[in-house]
Amino acid sequence: MDMEGERVLSRNLRVMADNISDYSPVMQNIGEDVKASTLRNFDTESSEREGRWADLKPETIRQKRRQWYTGWKLVRTWKMKRGFEYEHDSLSVKIKNDVEYFRFHQRGTPHLPRRMMMELKRQDRQEIIRRIQNYIYKQSRTFRRY
Repeated sequence: MDMEGERVLSRNLRVMADNISDYSPVMQNIGEDVKASTLRNFDTESSEREGRWADLKPETIRQKRRQWYTGWKLVRTWKMKRGFEYEHDSLSVKIKNDVEYFRFHQRGTPHLPRRMMMELKRQDRQEIIRRIQNYIYKQSRTFRRY
């Protein structure tokens, strides 16, 4: 038993799948969004999953004061905060930070508390889905229907 319109819907979905192979514009937007979300974690000194970042040790605070650095966590030279980049192609986006000590702060070590900078928040996931849906919708309006 076929549902009414099932064949037409199935054909239209196949046409859409065949005609949308380049998601580059939306992948670029997603990269920009996730990078901006990551940088906001520096402003709030927190992450959705881990909450507020661990306080700096008293010795670290004294050292920062002696060297005229800010009181912000994970910001001494701005190298790590400025190190976030994204790359995208037609079907994916990759957010990265090549600063050599980024991974130790992101994951934590036995002697260094975890301060998660890069995470995909619930709001980010919802925005990604919305962007992809909008892109598919706009692209589908140009397809030939059966």
